[in-house]
Amino acid sequence: MSDPRGNPHEEDYSDLLASLKPPPTPPQGPAPRAVAPARGRSLWPAAGLLAVVGLCALGWAVFSGGKGEPTKLTGAGAALVVRQRIAGLRVDLQRYSLDCNRFPRDGEGLQALVSRPQGPDAPGSWRGPYAAPADLLDSWGHPFVYVGSEGAYRISSLGADNKPGGEGDSADFVYDSKDGEAGLLGM
Repeated sequence: MSDPRGNPHEEDYSDLLASLKPPPTPPQGPAPRAVAPARGRSLWPAAGLLAVVGLCALGWAVFSGGKGEPTKLTGAGAALVVRQRIAGLRVDLQRYSLDCNRFPRDGEGLQALVSRPQGPDAPGSWRGPYAAPADLLDSWGHPFVYVGSEGAYRISSLGADNKPGGEGDSADFVYDSKDGEAGLLGM
């Protein structure tokens, strides 16, 4: 094939190019619209809730051993738990005092926070319980020692060895309501 303009060296490739083009597609209606991203809830609130629940479960497992009983801790963890429990007992004793117009007596002890004291001088306005039985135990599972007198009290933990004196885990923790915060001794 020769060029219609008269150039004998050029061939006509128009037929070949036409055969390589894809056939036209028939129209298929309107062009599709872009789909807007779905509006949904964020996962952050669920993740936050899961984190809070996880921390609560971890705290329960650490402080109760997962059995509802106090775990016997050691070191700084035990000291922290003893301080927290003494602080909680102080609040419970204040509530008891507001209701009964006095702190529990020696014979009643901290058990007066859990069950109504009995006897002729038992307070008539007891509205407890003010504490759970597990709250009356220190980090090592020993009962706190309570000494009460008119208008004052003393709470102590004798440490891991449950004997007066000692160092480290065996150190004593004492809170005396007359001395206030400075009365809390220990590690």
